[in-house]
Amino acid sequence: MSPARRYRWIWGVALTSFGAGLAVGFNGPGAVDAMREDFVDPSERYVRDLIDRYELSAKQARQMRMVLAAELAETTEIIRAKPETLPPEILKVRRRADERIRAVLDEEQRARFDRDTNFRSR
Repeated sequence: MSPARRYRWIWGVALTSFGAGLAVGFNGPGAVDAMREDFVDPSERYVRDLIDRYELSAKQARQMRMVLAAELAETTEIIRAKPETLPPEILKVRRRADERIRAVLDEEQRARFDRDTNFRSR
């Protein structure tokens, strides 16, 4: 390959790469935003599942969101503070969250929750 041809080939690859970078740069943020619109937080997905499964009232749904937010905060604190004791501490947090969930539910909903989860007394 002659030096002039090699030089043109290198410029062609460089310009193609630059063009591809521009295309991704301009279209990438839109694609990421489109994916984010469909994203549902796992806690929210769980609340929606509880709402559908146990026919929760709006008040109960708000309380469930508070229970799960508290569980996430406690879990995050444990992970940051004491990663070496993670399993037993996380189980305690989950047990407390289950108890709080049960407290929000009425008697019939609680019975179904216990049956569905084989009420984890962990």
